[in-house]
Amino acid sequence: MNLIENFQIFFAVAVIAVVFATMQLRRNAPTEVLFCLALVAFVLFGLIQPDQAWDGFADEGVIAIAGLLVISAALRSSGVLDALGRSLLGKVTSERGAVGRLAMVVVASSAFLLNTAIVAMLMPMVIGWCRQRNVAPSRLLLPLSYLAILGGVCTLVGTSTNFVVNGMLHKVSHDVGQLIEAERVNLPPEDMQDRAQELGTRYRLPWLKAQQRQLQPMGLTDISWVGVPCAIVGALLLVFLGSRLLPNRTELLDSLEDKRREYLVEMLVTQGCGLIGKTVEEGGLRHLPGLFLIEIDRNGDVIGPVAPSDRIFENDRLVFTGVVATIIDLEKIPGLVPAADINYEIAPAKAATRSLVEVVLSPSSPLVGSTIRQANFRQHYGAAVVAVHRNGERLPTKIGDIELSAGDTLLL
Repeated sequence: MNLIENFQIFFAVAVIAVVFATMQLRRNAPTEVLFCLALVAFVLFGLIQPDQAWDGFADEGVIAIAGLLVISAALRSSGVLDALGRSLLGKVTSERGAVGRLAMVVVASSAFLLNTAIVAMLMPMVIGWCRQRNVAPSRLLLPLSYLAILGGVCTLVGTSTNFVVNGMLHKVSHDVGQLIEAERVNLPPEDMQDRAQELGTRYRLPWLKAQQRQLQPMGLTDISWVGVPCAIVGALLLVFLGSRLLPNRTELLDSLEDKRREYLVEMLVTQGCGLIGKTVEEGGLRHLPGLFLIEIDRNGDVIGPVAPSDRIFENDRLVFTGVVATIIDLEKIPGLVPAADINYEIAPAKAATRSLVEVVLSPSSPLVGSTIRQANFRQHYGAAVVAVHRNGERLPTKIGDIELSAGDTLLL
């Protein structure tokens, strides 16, 4: 082994070590940028050729994974997956029943969608169901993850790993095909001899053809005859034996419940909102975990306490009290905007860049003494006030007319 080869080996190990060390020390560092920089370094120092560096970007598996990510994001942003998740655990009361419902839906859906997207979509619903029934979230979140993994092995598109393996099969099958053509004309090209040695061939045509038959790329359901039985057995084990094996850390749940900060939220029903004309029960506002609809303000007339049969109309102001996790769910309802800032709704293309932030007003804040409407958060800070918390007090005025005090916590 010459000096150049030694240098390349040590350089490759050093670059990979730097990438992983950076990922560990700088958690906010973009992973994709780090790996692209490592790839550029390999090309510059001659470890790989430029055409090899581009192979991954042009790989069919990578393109298919990107397409599935787009489809999953579209289904999620359109509300289809959220509606499925809300109805999934609606009236289930037992833990085993909840795992059973998750098994039917998660295994089937993760067989055709990326399991990461399925888990991310269902996690808030599962946690909310656990909070309502005082069940440790770990007893459902672990089965949720395992079920998504089991569903991913049912079809080729179930998980990105399947695409990677299928891409490797496709490449090896193509190389064997080239060797077969070379054997037929009895003139193996020089650049294929090393590849032939890697494959362990001796340029025997029948052996090559047998290898090519075994190395054919997989079809959509080629692994289903193994994956589906494994998924069924795994799901049954989780449903019937999972409750005996999973941890029950209820003490952590209780401590979190005691410390949850409740906010006052006032939402305005704008034109085109899907809640218009529906009752409180039909709109799904009665059983939101950690959130309670206190009253409805309709043109100055206050309806409270709110009955499940009360209907919602345009320009109604819905006053809630609840926790941050469920306030986020309210924001997902199209046409339902914070009453303090009716221009809050933004274009869907920019929706993914929004973030929810808690701020506490100090005694020296210039906002102390002014109302939320006078503070004009959108103009001065580029933010909208979603909710207010003041030491657990019930704030009687409209959220836009609340006079801010030192110590108030605002959800922006």
